[in-house]
Amino acid sequence: MSDGSFWSRRGAVDAAGAAALVAITAAAGYLGVLPHLEAARADEAARQAQTEGEAQADQARRELRGLRARLDTVRSQADPDSPPLQRPAAINRRVAGLARLAERHGLVVEGIEPGRAQSLGVVTTSPLIVTGLGGYPNLAAFLTALRADPGDTAAVSVRLERVAPDDDEPAIARFRVELAWYALPEDASQPEVQP
Repeated sequence: MSDGSFWSRRGAVDAAGAAALVAITAAAGYLGVLPHLEAARADEAARQAQTEGEAQADQARRELRGLRARLDTVRSQADPDSPPLQRPAAINRRVAGLARLAERHGLVVEGIEPGRAQSLGVVTTSPLIVTGLGGYPNLAAFLTALRADPGDTAAVSVRLERVAPDDDEPAIARFRVELAWYALPEDASQPEVQP
């Protein structure tokens, strides 16, 4: 009987040892494989994100090519003699330039009143009302020079009122000139051109 108890105790120890070995092996395998599985999932997610990013970049490149083609078309249709336009924020500079131009032509400027800018899509237009005193030839010279200096302003209307009391004096008029100043659109990405 002593042989049976030895073998039965030995079998119980062997079974417990085998179970412990299986548990340790399973735990080691699980702990060893789990990080690899997680790394594989992370790699797959990174590859998928990269593929999506590349697809978005390709789409953006196609859109950019289309926009460049449209820009080239617009540039080819543009009048080469058209003046370079400034940003609407440069209106004070334009008002000062108009005052200098009028004074160079012998006009007395009483005021320059900018109006509310209006977007026309490809350009922004701002009304400017210039009032003052001057001779008829001086006003005509101012309006002629306005077309060329720098060419971004057009006369919309001109109103004159004779001021000189008698016919012996040179004709002096009170004038009111409504102008339209053309500028870049508000969202333009072109650099501002310095006059």
